[in-house]
Amino acid sequence: MKKFLKVLGAAALIAGFTPYQVEKNEETGERTVKALLWKASKKPSPSGDKDDITIKFLSFGKDEEEAPLFSDELTVEYSPRQDGEAVKVDDSVSMEENIEMPEPPEAPEPPEAPEVPEAPEAPEPPEALEVSEEA
Repeated sequence: MKKFLKVLGAAALIAGFTPYQVEKNEETGERTVKALLWKASKKPSPSGDKDDITIKFLSFGKDEEEAPLFSDELTVEYSPRQDGEAVKVDDSVSMEENIEMPEPPEAPEPPEAPEVPEAPEAPEPPEALEVSEEA
């Protein structure tokens, strides 16, 4: 069990300190290396003497560069209409007033059942044969 915990701890340290992203800004010449637990950046000095190197240890709090996931303003765009204009939603109006529901198509009337042919009449019983006695 101790070996397993040692291997697990070593794997966690390697994962935390191994860089996963290297960025270079071509305009400013700045390089940034990111890992799970640290971030290092190298900026060239304007005078050209020595480069500025900064190393930051990261915590698991909110990242300053992270874009907001949710916005305060509600904007919803549905699929375009027939005329190509997108549907916009106005916050000042209730949701029921914003939704323009098309009239449901009228259901076609079910077809009339075909006429069933009448059953043939039962055949009439044969008439009694008259036997004539001629001999």
